[in-house]
Amino acid sequence: MRIECIDDLMVSQFERVCHASESAFPSGKWNLTSKPIKPFKRKLERGLVSIEAAKSREDRNNRFCSVFINPPSGAIGHSIAISSEHLDDLGLRIVELATMIDEPTLRSGRLNDSQWITLTQSIQQLRDSEAHLVSGEGFTFSKLHEISGDIADKHGPIAKVFIDATCLSIDLQAILPGSSVDKGLLEPFTKLALKLGCGVVFFH
Repeated sequence: MRIECIDDLMVSQFERVCHASESAFPSGKWNLTSKPIKPFKRKLERGLVSIEAAKSREDRNNRFCSVFINPPSGAIGHSIAISSEHLDDLGLRIVELATMIDEPTLRSGRLNDSQWITLTQSIQQLRDSEAHLVSGEGFTFSKLHEISGDIADKHGPIAKVFIDATCLSIDLQAILPGSSVDKGLLEPFTKLALKLGCGVVFFH
């Protein structure tokens, strides 16, 4: 398991692009852009658990990352984002979606002048987000409770928790598809949301 604040993660991503640019050839620069993503429009309420259903893994990852770029309305405060994705890859995806600069260009460091300006501004905005990202797999309810509680104790009240369902244990992942019919299946997570006083969203 790895936990990192978004400030440090964005600094490392910026340094990664800068380092790549130092060894990049001056010619043949990329000028591609990523496709825009739909903003996360769900209004979060404290103590409420909800599920964002995606059509594909890419769609799920994009929705998950969009919460940093387009913060949900009515959710002011610190946030926790938990995923099975490697944090460096997740950080790069967040930067890609925030800047609309495609991943190959970011990895190569071959940005044009306007892209460097966009990258710098976007990185600063993301660094100002109050968020911690957690990477790992097979999380049980008790482990999620432990992680959230520890972060709350160290960094203050939590307003929102975003969970990529792939990071959950197999048993917990099996609960989500049937929760639309039986809301009682989400009771353990509702207790977590109520105890932390935050909104919880699953990306499934």
